[in-house]
Amino acid sequence: MTQKLLLFSQDKVFNNMAAELFAGSKNFEIEIAEELTHRKINIENGTADAFLFFYSGKGSLEKFKSLLSKESLRTPILTINLNQEVVSFKKNRTLHFDLPINFSELCQALHNISPANADPDYCDLKFKKLYLNMTTGVINGPKNKIRLTDKEAKILWHLIDAKGLIVNQNYLLDKVWGYRDDIETNTLTTHIYTLRKKLNDFINFISIESSDGGYYIN
Repeated sequence: MTQKLLLFSQDKVFNNMAAELFAGSKNFEIEIAEELTHRKINIENGTADAFLFFYSGKGSLEKFKSLLSKESLRTPILTINLNQEVVSFKKNRTLHFDLPINFSELCQALHNISPANADPDYCDLKFKKLYLNMTTGVINGPKNKIRLTDKEAKILWHLIDAKGLIVNQNYLLDKVWGYRDDIETNTLTTHIYTLRKKLNDFINFISIESSDGGYYIN
């Protein structure tokens, strides 16, 4: 499975080098962004398997620290050229590289920290006055309860766990069904439709909204 990398760097020379290094790789697909703010939500909702940050010595560092302090950020981090800067990483798995970089070592590190094949910890979740029991697949409300299928419960779990952020369709397909070539987006669409109907009884507490190729809880 190809790992999707998201690199933030304001250094055009480093960006060109990174693009060339990963251009022939069958294992990694890299996207490069020079502005941290515009892609913050995409990082938080897991559309990339790993997040790379190259610090050129000016700008972006405070935004980067702020982003890493968020509890909702689960994407593994690899920092480059931070020069012993003190950063609070909290729950994130993080590795540091200094310049110059050995490309083979970098690829091995990315492979090791990638969560692409990791199973989420489907613990029980509470949302407002609702309680999602992942053992029984039942969502309990103040006056009634609804039984969900295993796939419906996992979809809802990811949406609630994202705390209102948009969760990408491909991310849900990967996490709920696993990486399979025969799984298509309409499979998820059908499950979302059924899940929405079941949640109608809890319309005052929760609803599933669509946006930008994904879904979020309102």
